[in-house]
Amino acid sequence: MKADLTRRSFDPFKHFSRVLMQQGRVQLDADWNEQAGILLHLLRRLTADQFGPAFLARFGGGFEILSLVTTTHPAGLVLDFGIQPGGFFVDGILCELEATPVPILHTADATKIIIAEWTVDGISFQVNQYIRLWDDRHNPGVPPSFSPLPLPVSQITDIGYTDKQLTLDAPPTTANLTRVQRLITYRSQPDLPKPLELQAGVDYLIYLDAWERLITCLEDDSIREVALNGPDTAARTRVVWQIKALAQQPSCIPQAALSGMLQPWTRGLLRARTQRDIYLLLTPEQRAQISDRRREREAHGPGGPPPP
Repeated sequence: MKADLTRRSFDPFKHFSRVLMQQGRVQLDADWNEQAGILLHLLRRLTADQFGPAFLARFGGGFEILSLVTTTHPAGLVLDFGIQPGGFFVDGILCELEATPVPILHTADATKIIIAEWTVDGISFQVNQYIRLWDDRHNPGVPPSFSPLPLPVSQITDIGYTDKQLTLDAPPTTANLTRVQRLITYRSQPDLPKPLELQAGVDYLIYLDAWERLITCLEDDSIREVALNGPDTAARTRVVWQIKALAQQPSCIPQAALSGMLQPWTRGLLRARTQRDIYLLLTPEQRAQISDRRREREAHGPGGPPPP
């Protein structure tokens, strides 16, 4: 989608440090957006220069690859893997993955639990999602560590919307469970609905791709201003991240080399033809007709020569 912007005036190569408003002048959205672009560019450049092009958040770092095992798959998941919740910076851009624990209200039977919240972190519980369960009575409010690996998890096989009931693939190995946490995996990541299908016995390079996406009220209705009866006042940008896989990559590739391989300098270039190119494709007779009409317009105006 497109936003109703007058123009995008921010240009990092101009090295502007700020925007100065002047009295008695018309103010447009481009000035405010350029000021935000200047500060965002400075913040991301400072972050990347101080800590590197890619690094874990100091507190709550995430996006590590998690090998998962379930009761029905004791050898581990072969064609999928978990993504550790937390934050990760790519060229100064913060990528975030939340996984808020939810209280377990009741255990219906060996494979069914009743949870307190149905929608967590903007996503509802769904069939085939992986979750981990634990007892936090001795250490309330602190989720257990994601190590050692592989991480034992359970898989949701059925859901009950009315009573917030989750049916698991097998009875949990731990009794007196009080917390449940959903884990996002490679195949269930929110911004890449159809990732590359992994094959057994093939080496893959796993990497994180991130960029900004424009969001309007058509994608997110909460942007509308309810105090003015629902019009949209401004658009937003949202950081989109995707965990992707490259096949036949037995070793790690430095970020600069990976960026050059996935984003060559020719990306975004178009091959276009001008009117002169179209003129050269015409036959000599068509060119003569165009030349005659052009001379008539120059001599008599757009209406051509007067009728005889």
